[in-house]
Amino acid sequence: MQLTSDTIRNSIIRSTLVHAAAVETASGAILFLGHSGAGKSTLASKVSDFWPIIADDIVYLGKSAVNHIWYVADAKKINLSRIRFFPLFSFIRIFQSSTPEIKTITSLETCRHLTDSIFEIEIMKGVNKKIQHECFKITADVARNYTGWQLYATLGKETLSKLFENFPIDGQSSDKNPILS
Repeated sequence: MQLTSDTIRNSIIRSTLVHAAAVETASGAILFLGHSGAGKSTLASKVSDFWPIIADDIVYLGKSAVNHIWYVADAKKINLSRIRFFPLFSFIRIFQSSTPEIKTITSLETCRHLTDSIFEIEIMKGVNKKIQHECFKITADVARNYTGWQLYATLGKETLSKLFENFPIDGQSSDKNPILS
């Protein structure tokens, strides 16, 4: 069922902010997680010819009561009446490395990386215990339902190649890698 952005906005039952960059793929939004300087925005910029950027710093993550799907939006635009929401597809935690590699991670690791990304946002650092507990429930719910990945990135063509092998460009098979063409 395709929901309008107004329906999604009005049906959000749980939400949080995440320090991440987000891109739109045919499968849904991919969030790039990582500490400041890890290369989230740089990677989003490098793939933006294939996957449009949704947000490059702070992402709004909310769950709809209508279909129980998690959606993302640019947190900097969340108060605008014409904001777009994108269904969540996956998370990729970025680490700088001299050799590119990508692999899936456990739900527990995904939960840990997502929690780190939530509490890296300045406004979230001083929240009370009730809000912290709600954030932990959110990360557990999301991590149980969405696949997390770790990307060891050089931010060169090799990294993009590894990324597109695992997340094909919309409508292409993974053997038609645009970086290698």
